[in-house]
Amino acid sequence: MTETLLPTYMTDQRSQFDIAFVGGGLSSTWSLIQLVQNLPSERVTPALRLLLLEKSTDTYKGIAYGERSGDTALIINSLGDFLPPDELKRFTEWIVKNIDWLFDRFKASGGARTTEWLRKHAAEIEAGELSMLYIPRYLFGLYLENLASICLDTATANGLVEFEAIQAEVIDLVPGSDNYRIHAESCDMSHHEYLASKVILGLGSPPGKKVVTKADLEHQSDPVIGNPFEPSMRATLESVHSRLEQTCRESNRVLIVGSNASAVDMVCNLADYKNVIELIDTVVLMSPSGELPDR
Repeated sequence: MTETLLPTYMTDQRSQFDIAFVGGGLSSTWSLIQLVQNLPSERVTPALRLLLLEKSTDTYKGIAYGERSGDTALIINSLGDFLPPDELKRFTEWIVKNIDWLFDRFKASGGARTTEWLRKHAAEIEAGELSMLYIPRYLFGLYLENLASICLDTATANGLVEFEAIQAEVIDLVPGSDNYRIHAESCDMSHHEYLASKVILGLGSPPGKKVVTKADLEHQSDPVIGNPFEPSMRATLESVHSRLEQTCRESNRVLIVGSNASAVDMVCNLADYKNVIELIDTVVLMSPSGELPDR
């Protein structure tokens, strides 16, 4: 009988926190910003110790608004429906202030669809009239990152908080009598334990049903992509493009399982990235509903 060795977790006094955020996407970032913005303005002794654990490099942005979604994906609502009025005003002002560089990634990564979007909305962007636009999602990710950084830097300088953001995947959460023991695995496969009085889970949407197995991904003669966002949408599109270039168009068929917003992202990207769509004879979306999202 083979003995299973459990990982050894490293901890020290610096690993004790008042509040830990698990997940670094929109919900955790927004909660963190609101918490810090509503702290008393006078110096606190000791400072509030905060920890954010995120397994990817998209800290503050998550999948939807970070690098993994690519540079040409748009929000699924118009900006006016996406944000409440006060935040819409602040976000719009930030875009106008940084307009000279914000759209560079969008321009560099896009194809004909992106070029047409920029042409169609050039006047509105120039005038700062953005409420009716479906803007590139990464813009909001950059805004979140900027807002969080300013809030945390200011609060740290004023002695209100001590903050750490660590790239690691949380693999267990053990409740204790007066704190939680958070077990995490870093990129180098080392294991660490963090203690927190309170834990806020910002885990995003639950994982979808697995349609393909690891064996499917390794042994299929035709490529099977289990998750278009891993490692990134750009890498997925490059893989698809490379594969399709090797075959004749008449035999190129793409099946997308699901018809949610991610499926729409995939179709739009196929139509835009290096004109991949011109290499495809048929695209089929298959889902229980057989319908695309309302928006």
